[in-house]
Amino acid sequence: FGVQLADKRTETLVEGARLAESRGARFVDLNCGCPIDQITRRGLGASLLRKPTKVGRLVAAMKGAVSIPVTVKLRAGWHEDKVNVSDVARACEESGADAIAIHGRTREQQYSGRASRDAIRAVKEAVRIPVIGNGDVVKPQDVIDMVRETGVDGVMIGRAALWDPWIFAESARALREGAVGPPPTPAERK
Repeated sequence: FGVQLADKRTETLVEGARLAESRGARFVDLNCGCPIDQITRRGLGASLLRKPTKVGRLVAAMKGAVSIPVTVKLRAGWHEDKVNVSDVARACEESGADAIAIHGRTREQQYSGRASRDAIRAVKEAVRIPVIGNGDVVKPQDVIDMVRETGVDGVMIGRAALWDPWIFAESARALREGAVGPPPTPAERK
């Protein structure tokens, strides 16, 4: 399991990362993707996207504090006129991040509109570390399409898992077989 941390202070993130590692976490993730007003007003989550250098410092501090992988969750940018995720991703990579997950919407979009696979592909082309695509993945075909259209190394499934917990097994099978198969049987669902 991994632990996702949301803060803007180096010392708090270092303490959280060490605690997570001591409790058996296999990775620790810095949340720079949460678009919720309660979070961004406090300078956390997606508000950090406006400060790539700061994100880099936070990642470097976390990386220096633990021996487990440090990953970062990002969004495409703060708003449509400021899609800077490639700059933030490069800062993360330069600071030692082991992987990056990209949600293809801006903070301004929250969870509406269409996630930009172009933004995700741009990050994949901008960095050498693994990139995980996220956004508008609600069925196994979306997983196949995300990989094909962006070249990502992995796909993150969010809200869709709430109504379809079998999406993970179905998607893994679809990737292995190259096409979406039949839905799980009642016995498989049970």
